[in-house]
Amino acid sequence: MQVIVLPDADAVGTYAGDLIADRAEAGTLKVLGVATGSSPLPVYESLERRASPAVRRLTAFALDEYVGLPTEHPESYHAVIDREVTERLGLDPAAMDFVQGDS
Repeated sequence: MQVIVLPDADAVGTYAGDLIADRAEAGTLKVLGVATGSSPLPVYESLERRASPAVRRLTAFALDEYVGLPTEHPESYHAVIDREVTERLGLDPAAMDFVQGDS
């Protein structure tokens, strides 16, 4: 295991975003697990800055969802991922897979 210490969240986001984009561009990364919250935001920002066509072709899987919250609720993980990931990175909405919390 390799531990990489970086000075702040922006540096972590840039490092992780570059790893993801590089692997997507090399064809070794096809599916991305995405989460909500503040921790992954610097990664999504880094990927947005990179604007890689290979990243836009990724399939993504949302890792969680609230139980009983409708998909269209603005605070559902589905809605947050749509705003923070799908739209921001230009991913194909049909290539996104979500846990269904309302069924």
